[in-house]
Amino acid sequence: MSASVLKEEGNSALKEGRTAQAVDIYSRAIALEPRNHVLYSNRAAALAALGRYDDALNDSSQVIVLEPTWVKGHVRKGAALRSLERHAESIAAYQQALRLEPANAQVLAALREVEALQRDSGRNWADDLESSDDDSGGQRAGARAAQPAAVGHKRARAGARDAEPSDGAGARDARARGSRPPAPRALARLQALLEGANASGLRACLLQLGRGDGALCDRACDVLEHLAEGSSEGEGEGEVGSGASSADHDDI
Repeated sequence: MSASVLKEEGNSALKEGRTAQAVDIYSRAIALEPRNHVLYSNRAAALAALGRYDDALNDSSQVIVLEPTWVKGHVRKGAALRSLERHAESIAAYQQALRLEPANAQVLAALREVEALQRDSGRNWADDLESSDDDSGGQRAGARAAQPAAVGHKRARAGARDAEPSDGAGARDARARGSRPPAPRALARLQALLEGANASGLRACLLQLGRGDGALCDRACDVLEHLAEGSSEGEGEGEVGSGASSADHDDI
């Protein structure tokens, strides 16, 4: 079986949510064509979907070795590094992608998200939460010395308030499902990942999540039906993630 046929099989497996199988198929294709950068890129996407970010980083780095001017290799590398919380390196990867395609809005958005994550990682969130509960530095010090358990309880309550969206819709939905709304940093990370995702990756992600959570599956169906109703308004827009590269439509 040829590498091109295996690639198509791997793409189909990934779209259908058979992610681990897709990795195996891409690996067989790479054994036949070890210098095919698209195969490494596709396998990197599958590995990232499995949470194997170190392996995804290795494959995306190999993409860059084989095809240094191909934007998607740098985008894949930036996404893997971001998931590994290696923010400075992720920023450098996205910056290189922008040097190759300065007008790529999706890469710019992903870069801005990682820059925000890097800034947030330097903040002392515990101190921020604590200061919202007490009136002065002296009172905070006294409270910590006298009632450490109470302070921990305050932090938990403050963290819950900080995580809940201010617009009631998302919070109401989450409470109705018996789950908590996402924390701001988690939501920012999701938004950044979506900026660099393509349609097949999103399908695989939704299928995996839907298989493990019936309520989430129903909710995803509702959202997709709602989006389909308004799809005519967005007619002519590109596929999600299509701006990550101007070439190689065989890539997922």
